[in-house]
Amino acid sequence: MIGFVSLVIAAIVTELTVILYVVGLYRKRSDLERFGDRGVQASFALFTLASLYLLYLLLTHDFNNLYVATHSNRSLPFAYLVSAFWAGQEGSLLLWGWLTSLTALIVARKPRSVDKFKPYVATILVIIQLFFVLTMIFASNPFEKMSFTPADGQGLNPLLMDPGMVIHPPTLFVGYALIAVPFAYAMAGLITKDEDWLKHIRTWAVVAWLFLSLGIALGGWWSYHVLGWGGYWAWDPVENASLMPWLIITAFLHSMVIQEGKKGMKLWNMVLVTFSFLLVIYATFLTRSGIIQSVHSFAGSAVGQYFGVFLAISTLSTVALIAKRRNWLKSRNIFEAYLSKESAFLFNNLLFTVLTLLIMLGTTFPIISEAVRGYQVMVGPGYFQQTASPLSIILVFLMGLCPLIAWRQASVASLRRNLTFPVITTVATTVILYFFGVSQPGAMIVSASIGFSLGSILLEFYRATDPDEPMPLGGRVSTLIGAVKRNQRRYGGHIVHLSIILLIGGIAGSSIYENSKMVTLGIGEAFDIGPYTIEMTDIYSVQETERQIYSVQLDVYKNGVKIHEADPSIAYYFQREASYRYPWVKAQGLSELYFIYESSSAGRATYTFKIVPQILLLWIGTLVGLIGGAVAVWPVKKR
Repeated sequence: MIGFVSLVIAAIVTELTVILYVVGLYRKRSDLERFGDRGVQASFALFTLASLYLLYLLLTHDFNNLYVATHSNRSLPFAYLVSAFWAGQEGSLLLWGWLTSLTALIVARKPRSVDKFKPYVATILVIIQLFFVLTMIFASNPFEKMSFTPADGQGLNPLLMDPGMVIHPPTLFVGYALIAVPFAYAMAGLITKDEDWLKHIRTWAVVAWLFLSLGIALGGWWSYHVLGWGGYWAWDPVENASLMPWLIITAFLHSMVIQEGKKGMKLWNMVLVTFSFLLVIYATFLTRSGIIQSVHSFAGSAVGQYFGVFLAISTLSTVALIAKRRNWLKSRNIFEAYLSKESAFLFNNLLFTVLTLLIMLGTTFPIISEAVRGYQVMVGPGYFQQTASPLSIILVFLMGLCPLIAWRQASVASLRRNLTFPVITTVATTVILYFFGVSQPGAMIVSASIGFSLGSILLEFYRATDPDEPMPLGGRVSTLIGAVKRNQRRYGGHIVHLSIILLIGGIAGSSIYENSKMVTLGIGEAFDIGPYTIEMTDIYSVQETERQIYSVQLDVYKNGVKIHEADPSIAYYFQREASYRYPWVKAQGLSELYFIYESSSAGRATYTFKIVPQILLLWIGTLVGLIGGAVAVWPVKKR
C-alpha cells in the first residue's frame, strides 16, 4: 500500500501546490509562493518514495504485485531487475513523472530574485506532474495487487535483456522531461509578456537535445545488435515519437540565435518550443492508445485516452495563449536580403519543420486511412526514406553554408572568398570517394554535401588559430583552445555539425552499399560474399533452465586466411513459447559483418549474410555529437 498511498498523497499535494502558486501570483503573496515551493519539495519526495518502493518490490521478488510478476522473475540478474522498473507502461510512467518532479524541484529551489519566472514555470511543471500521477492512479497503477501470489514471475522480455535497454529508455525519458522545461518558460514568457524567458532555457534545451540524441542512438544500436533484422531504424511510430521532437528542438536551437541577437523570429521560436513538447505528448498518445500498431507500442488502454485529453487541453490552451499574445510576439523585419545568415537560418528551420510534418503525416496516416476507408493503411519505410533523404542532404549543405554567409547581407566577393576552400574539399571528397567505389549518383551527391560541410567546419577551426600571426604549432593549438573557451557555443555547434557529417556518411554507406544475401548451407559447405568466404562447420543446441539455444558454427575467411568464428543463434523460451534470433556481429574496419541464423532442417541451415559498410560512423558520430553538445554547455570560468 505504501506506493499507491504515496501516489494518492502526491496527487493531493500537487493540486494544492498549483492552487498555492496561482493564488500567490494573482494576489502577489510571496508567502503563498513559498508554500508552493514546499509543495514541490513534498511532491518530489512522494514520487521518490513511490519509485523506491516499486524498485524494492522488484528486488525482493514480491510477485503479489502485478507489475513485478509481469516483468521480472527470480532468475533475472540485478541490472535487469532494475531495468524492469521502466520495462512496462506503469513503471515507465512513474519514471517519467519522477523526472518531471525533479525538474520542478530544480526550478523551485531558485530564489525569485534570480529567476523571476520561477513560480510560473514551477506551476506548469507541477500541472504536468499532476497529469502523470492521476494517470497512474486511475489508469496505469504500478502497485496493483493480484488475488494470488505466483511462485515466480513471467520474467523480462528476452529482447529487453540487453545493456542497451538498461540505458536507452531512461535516457529518452530524461529528454522528454527536460523538454517540458523550455516549454514551461515559454508559457511563462507569454503570460508575463517578458522576453527574458529565452535567457533561462538555453542550457535546458541543449541538455534535452543531448539526452534525446543519446536515447535515439542507443535505440538504434539496440535494434541493430539485438532484434536480428540487420537494421537500426525502421521508421516505427515509437522511433518517430522521439525523432519528431528532436528535429523541432534542433530547429529551435538554431533559430533562438536570431531572437537573442536580432530580436527576430519571436513567434516562430514560441511555436517551436511549444510543439517540441506537444509532439512528445502526441507521439506518446499514438503509441500508448493502441490505435496504431507498433513493434514497440503498449497494448491499448485507458492511458491513451488520458494522453489524448491532456494533449487536447494543452494544445488548445497554448494555441489560445499564443493567439492572444500575437501582437506582442511580432518581430521587426530582420531579413534584409536573400543572401544573408538570417535567411539561411530561416530556410534551415523551414526544412526541419517540413521534415517533421512529413514524418508526422506518415506516422499518423493509418488513423487517417481508417477514418476515410474504414481500415488502416500502414506507411512503409520507403515513404520516409524518399522524403527524408533529399531534405537531409539539403540540410547538410546548409550546415556548411551558414557559417560562410555574413549577417544582414553577404557580398558576392566575400562569399566567393569564403567558398573557395569548401568547394575544393567538395571536389576532393567526391573524387577520392569515387575511386574508392562511391559511384552511385545518390551516394555522390551525399559525398559532395559532406565534403562541402567538412570544408566549412575545417575553415572555421583554421581561422580560430589566428593564421595571420606567425607562431609555432603549439601556439596555434593554444590559440584554438582559447577561442573555443571564449565561444563554447559556437565551436561546440561546429563539433556537433561534424558529428552530423559522420552520421550521414554512416547512414548513406550502410543503406546504399549494404551487401545482403540469404543462403542455405550444409556442414562443410561454403559461400562467398564480397571478399569473405563463410563455411558452416557445425549445428548444435544447448538447453538451459528457461530456454533452448540452437546455434551454428561458421568459419569466416578473408583472402584464404581464417579471421573469425561466428555463432549466430536462435533461442526458444519455454514460458513465453516464443523464439528470438541473436545475430553475430563483428566489426571490420568501419564496416561490420552481420550474420543471422534463420532456420535449419535435416542438417542444413538457412542464413542471411550481410556486409554493412561504414556502420561504425553512426556510433562514432553519436559520440562526437555528445562531445560537441557538452562543449556548448559546459560551465567554464571566464576571465
